[in-house]
Amino acid sequence: MPRSVAVKSERRAGRPGRSSVKMEPDLNLGPVLGLKEHDEKAPGIDSTITRRSRRNETSGVHSKVKNQEDHVNLASDVDASESLQSQRKDVDPKPEPSRGPKIRAESPEAVSLDDLQKAEIRKQMKTWENPKVKKKKEGVTIPEDIIISRFAAAGVPYVKFNVEMDQAVRDEAVSRAFMAHVYGGGPQNTFPKPRAEKIEEHGLNDFMFLPEDYQPSAPFTPGAPGLWLDVQNDGEGPNVYDGQIKRLFSRIDKQSSPRLWLYQGQYELKVVKSLTIREWQAMDKPVRNTWAKEICDNNWGNPTQISIYARKEYGRAPTEDEKTDILARKLHDKITPADINAAFLCGEETLAVYTMKCVAHDGDFQRQVAERYAEWKANPPKATKRKRGSDENPKPEPKSESEEPTMTAARQNDGPAAKRQKRGVGAKRVRRSISPEEERDSLWRPYTSKGTRSRPAKG
Repeated sequence: MPRSVAVKSERRAGRPGRSSVKMEPDLNLGPVLGLKEHDEKAPGIDSTITRRSRRNETSGVHSKVKNQEDHVNLASDVDASESLQSQRKDVDPKPEPSRGPKIRAESPEAVSLDDLQKAEIRKQMKTWENPKVKKKKEGVTIPEDIIISRFAAAGVPYVKFNVEMDQAVRDEAVSRAFMAHVYGGGPQNTFPKPRAEKIEEHGLNDFMFLPEDYQPSAPFTPGAPGLWLDVQNDGEGPNVYDGQIKRLFSRIDKQSSPRLWLYQGQYELKVVKSLTIREWQAMDKPVRNTWAKEICDNNWGNPTQISIYARKEYGRAPTEDEKTDILARKLHDKITPADINAAFLCGEETLAVYTMKCVAHDGDFQRQVAERYAEWKANPPKATKRKRGSDENPKPEPKSESEEPTMTAARQNDGPAAKRQKRGVGAKRVRRSISPEEERDSLWRPYTSKGTRSRPAKG
């Protein structure tokens, strides 16, 4: 066999397949090829192995150099990035603005609670639920993570104040009509303001009333912590009630007649991060719909509607003159609950959030309330009959400071006639001058025609 053919065959025999592992430069092939340790190199294989070894060594050197260069470049990039970040921190501590529309941050302040701590808090929440609170079947709640994160970020311990008094007396709930008659203030305001003579009589002017449909995370068991949500109107800001201590009543039974409210204790309010877009989305749909609907139906929602109307029509926030004009022409009535929900979803509108921590419980006050309410139920005040010929609409009492300006015209119903029939023939939707956390009566009041002199109404 010619030498060239032998060399080729030997090369083929010693050549690894393409999918095999690459031959290392220092690999000893002597034992594999039957060569002794000090034997002379086999003819034909010498040049092949040598060339491949040199090629691998060269490529290895190049790859090492390249890796070293890449490492140096990467290190320099990291150093440069860290230097740039430190310079940015020195110049502007604010985070870089995100692309797209300008919205609020989508996460609350940093929370350092671990999963076990959160689980323990959730367990405590279950034990603090009031079985007397009547809620809708579909459930109206705020996600527990919102409550936990706000308390943790504010540094407020999520603990229950220990109320030491007879449970039967502690849990005696009363009506708003009783509270308004005995202690003064309007029966539908979040912060009723008693008249001066009432304050002089009992010395109390710190009342606060929260219902379960607007405020599902409010305290409903005396001493338990909770959250309060509030609309943010222009000129107020979220710090209006920050640090104040209120005498809190929560509505625990909406289905009863009259509706019952329970004294929870003296609660300190602390403003925290406003509700974010994701948190608004995470709330139960009934809660979102209630807020959107009531903002439309009540005068306290006028500023929110005016702002939304101005952004839709002018593309910006309204001036003071424009606000007055929009209100006078009732243009804000064009804003629907769907518009309000959309404004909350994009972050143009939001709700202020306050933590509520019980710092005391006035046992003497609760005993007095329970005793006087028992007398009230035994001897309810008689309704005064109106004399014939007297004014059909009595003169309204002076407004308290917390009441909003009234709307003179009634808001007409835009819904289908079938819905009106369910609530009463010819029912009309009336815009109310009350606070969002009111004792909500029906929005639909049946209209009864009184006829005229020539054509009196039929019996």
